[in-house]
Amino acid sequence: MKPEKFLTPAREAINEDLQVDKDIFFVEGAELRSLKEHPLCVFVPASAGVSAARNRKIVMPVVLIGSDIVDGRARVREAVRLGLTCPCRLFNPEFDGHPATFIAEMAREQRKLTTPQRAVLAASLVHQIMQRPQWLERYDNGLTNQLRTQRGREPFLQACGISSRTYQRVQGIFDADLLQAISDERVSLRDAHAARDLGAVKRRRIFALPHAEQTAAFERAISRAKKRVPKTRPLDLPRTEAIMKFVRRMRTDFYQGSWASAIKIKGDSDE
Repeated sequence: MKPEKFLTPAREAINEDLQVDKDIFFVEGAELRSLKEHPLCVFVPASAGVSAARNRKIVMPVVLIGSDIVDGRARVREAVRLGLTCPCRLFNPEFDGHPATFIAEMAREQRKLTTPQRAVLAASLVHQIMQRPQWLERYDNGLTNQLRTQRGREPFLQACGISSRTYQRVQGIFDADLLQAISDERVSLRDAHAARDLGAVKRRRIFALPHAEQTAAFERAISRAKKRVPKTRPLDLPRTEAIMKFVRRMRTDFYQGSWASAIKIKGDSDE
């Protein structure tokens, strides 16, 4: 998508207030409503809102890759709701870097994300990058190969604001619904790990509940599951009595000062 498609008549007042360069263009109406979320933003919690009602304008430009919103979903929603013109710019790899790194950094700067939320975002971004989709090839610049090793992932995880340990904990959760629940703060990372053992049917029933009830439902289900887990029984090792007899004899001989007899195994005499 080219910016010329969305260009509106020049608005001198807006341009003076924004003091933007020529890379900014304005989108409104049906074209603005046609913009959609970029696939990399699936686990990025949307901003709470944009205060555009007072001065009736959106100040910060929305960042686009084609017709996909990389940064600024809340601004687009507010502009659509109020019927405003929305300033936009195209994603620039030379300035913005890789889209995944850009999204992670913007999420940290503009939102107060919890550590589990940042971890889910990082795991989602790494997973999508490792799939090597065609629409990311032009931005890769070796990032896919770097993410294959723990050392190579460190700079990216730092951009996301998490440690390798937290990243590994989230990597062990393969259920997309559980990951979304963590991102929405409906379930903690600890409970999400425990919820993996509840079974798919049980999890689906809980996810079918209203969001406000899901946290308590998960806690109850996990608590009941823990109570049903049978206590582990000691292993029935073969020749247990013979082993314990040898250990007792070795201990006795050692304390009596006979080190040689303590380490000597008498096969026939012990029978």
